Amino acid sequence: MKLSAAAAAIVGTILIGAAVSSANVVDIPASQDATLLGGSDATTNNSLADPGIFVGTDGQGNPKRGLVEFNVATSQIPAGAIITGVTLQMDLGQVAGSGGGSGGGSGASETLSLYDEAQAWGQPTNVAGASTFSGTGHGGAPATGDATWNYAFYNTVPWTTVGGSYVSGASDRGDATVATALVPYSWSTSNMIADVQNWLDTPSSNNGWLLKNTDETSATDFRAFWSAQGAAAYLAANPTNPLVVSAPELIVSYTPVPEPKSLLVLAVTGLYTLTRRRKVCRV
Repeated sequence: MKLSAAAAAIVGTILIGAAVSSANVVDIPASQDATLLGGSDATTNNSLADPGIFVGTDGQGNPKRGLVEFNVATSQIPAGAIITGVTLQMDLGQVAGSGGGSGGGSGASETLSLYDEAQAWGQPTNVAGASTFSGTGHGGAPATGDATWNYAFYNTVPWTTVGGSYVSGASDRGDATVATALVPYSWSTSNMIADVQNWLDTPSSNNGWLLKNTDETSATDFRAFWSAQGAAAYLAANPTNPLVVSAPELIVSYTPVPEPKSLLVLAVTGLYTLTRRRKVCRV
């Protein structure tokens, strides 16, 4: 039976409406994160796992960059889903100028840029278990396989470009203005949606994102966010402390693609409803 233009339009509207109305939201925890320590730290102590992800420069002008990755393909998002929204949220735990403690320092807000990371990298395993930022900003000697300033995987696979292989401009995913308040900050852009869609459809392309301060020349301007390991260590060490500490998370909204059988049922139901209405109108 050939559908009239009106019938086809109604069936199409039903199918589109069904897809839109079934949008979902999921929070994905970081699968790995790291700090790459440059400058004088890059010769020895150029790797850091806990407690935080440092981005910017320290008092000696050493640059620090962050890496964060999320396992989108193994999350609750079904294969074939359409990604409609993405927000990266990270909890600020320390600001440069706070005297080495886990507090907020002084100074102007910093602009932190997010880039698509082009190369696979390894989760650092040193300084494990640190539950406070005090004395940790210079990292420790890297273990084999750790991500460092010079190596994606320490001592075996160097970065194509030291400090993390990203392409300035082409891989820019957006900026966030990060002040001194110890609160969550977020990034959310259309380019990030495209990245997450690609990571879902082609898991091998997922190397996460690199965080970089746009100002890597001024000393003492870093921002340090709680890492997944650092947040877990803090909460384990302070189970009754009211301070809220959160690991990095990726908040994704998506629309699942209806199963073919479901589409057929919806189409038939819509056509039947249309036919019934036409018969009633003729009586």
